[in-house]
Amino acid sequence: MSKFGCTPRWLTILRELHDGMTAKVIIGGQESDPFEVLAGVKQGCVLAPVIFNLFLVAVTLVFRNELSADCGIPFKYRLDGSMFNLRRLQAQTKVSTDTVHELQYADDAALVLYFIN
Repeated sequence: MSKFGCTPRWLTILRELHDGMTAKVIIGGQESDPFEVLAGVKQGCVLAPVIFNLFLVAVTLVFRNELSADCGIPFKYRLDGSMFNLRRLQAQTKVSTDTVHELQYADDAALVLYFIN
C-alpha cells in the first residue's frame, strides 16, 4: 500500500487495527479457544473492500505490465444506442476498440490469457 502513496502513519493505523486479532469458532454450540488470526482482514470491517481493491489493482497492474501487446480479448463497441447492431459496427465512425485483460466481479477476478493470431 505504500506504493500507492499511503503514508507511514496510515499504514501504522491499519496494522494496529489488524495486529493481535483473535477469533473463536463455534461448532454445535461449543466455542473453541481463541486463536490468533494471521491472514486476511476483519469481517465486517469497512476498510476490507478498500484494502482488497488496492490489492486487486496492484495485481492487475503487474499482470498488464508483463503482457505482450497481442494478449487479451479485443472487442468493438459504440455508445450511440446501437451497441448490438452488428451492421453499424462495420462502419468506422463512432466505433471504439478496446481489449479485455481481466474480468472482475465482487471478490472474484479472472486474468485473460487469450492470444490474438
